[in-house]
Amino acid sequence: MASMKNRLEYSSKATPWYDDIAHRMKMTSIKDAPVIAREDRLQMALPDDVLFTPGAGELKDQDQLVLHALAQALKSVPYTILIEGHTDDQPLRPGSQYASNWELSLARAMSVVRYLVQVEGLSPRRVGVAAFGEYHPRVPNDTPEHRAANRRIEISVLRYE
Repeated sequence: MASMKNRLEYSSKATPWYDDIAHRMKMTSIKDAPVIAREDRLQMALPDDVLFTPGAGELKDQDQLVLHALAQALKSVPYTILIEGHTDDQPLRPGSQYASNWELSLARAMSVVRYLVQVEGLSPRRVGVAAFGEYHPRVPNDTPEHRAANRRIEISVLRYE
């Protein structure tokens, strides 16, 4: 019963900014990044090619509009924001500056965190980071399309302050 009550309270508080985030994401015209309501968070997965060039951990300069639009909505949210990096299971190219997909996923997640904090002004006290590398795939890494779906940055608004 307490869990249901907590979810209802969270839902009533979350509705205004959930609508704002969903609206801002629609404005950026990323059809592959829906906002999903889970029991403990609102979550959005941005495909890696929206923010990064293949094998790179730094944000593309021209595509930061997506993060800017999202940051405007996140500024009004009082909850913790978790940025997760994910990759596929393909080995990195020889000569990569990253030793593993895990390190690449961390570099990508940290690039998003740095942008949100340093450029957009989100409080670093509200932002966390996690790197999962290839170890939390959405789908099996058995086709190019599935590998592309697994390469992502997940941005979650957690349901606790």
